[in-house]
Amino acid sequence: MQLGSGLLHYGLAPHMTVGIYSVNCTGWVLVAEAANAYSMVPVPLYDTLGPDAVRYISGHAELSAIACSANLLSVLLPCLAECPTIQLVVSVPYFARQCAGNPEESPAPPTCCRCCCRAWRSAPPSSLW
Repeated sequence: MQLGSGLLHYGLAPHMTVGIYSVNCTGWVLVAEAANAYSMVPVPLYDTLGPDAVRYISGHAELSAIACSANLLSVLLPCLAECPTIQLVVSVPYFARQCAGNPEESPAPPTCCRCCCRAWRSAPPSSLW
């Protein structure tokens, strides 16, 4: 809840979009649920698609903020000049700890929270939509 109220404190409002730029992990879900708790819309940014996809998805979804893992900040920061709707970037340090995971721990089926799907083609990200 502190993350969601922090987004409100820094000027975001319900129905605004919040990008999540990290690998899928517990921290990713925490950011998504924080956005959901305050009626914001979480939007995944896929680290595997590179900076062109960050720029495209940011513009297409009119992102207001991005929660980013520290290791992807170097990819995100150069893109911001071409993403005028982004008002806030939150570096989420716990992504690094939580996303490392333990390969010996497998989640039980009832722990599944959401499924994000995307189209995949070999063409550039702009042709996905």
